[in-house]
Amino acid sequence: MAKKVCAALGYAGVRVLAGDRLPVEGGALVEVDAANDEAGGVYVNWEPSPELSKTVRDSLMAGHRHGPVFDLYGSISLSMRNALTEVLRHSGFRVDPVDDAGGEPTILVLGLNSEMQDPLA
Repeated sequence: MAKKVCAALGYAGVRVLAGDRLPVEGGALVEVDAANDEAGGVYVNWEPSPELSKTVRDSLMAGHRHGPVFDLYGSISLSMRNALTEVLRHSGFRVDPVDDAGGEPTILVLGLNSEMQDPLA
């Protein structure tokens, strides 16, 4: 399923990042949680640019928890999650946008819609 998700995002022109190493650039991070429980599955997260990530990290390290850079980071993450959700839906996937308390906006890929033709086949 992860390969199909990567292909669909790439087909849309989205940079796809490997989930097995730290991202060094912005893009969609596709990860597989192989756990055999309700948390297992394919997840998609948006990674902003390294510059924005560094600015947020530096602010956190300086003891800041609020401010314009955090608002920007949150807005970008949510907007990109919503856009990637629509790309995946229109590509034939069943997805569940997840908002964990305190976590990043995430997409859980539930599978392919059986009634839709796989547009990448």
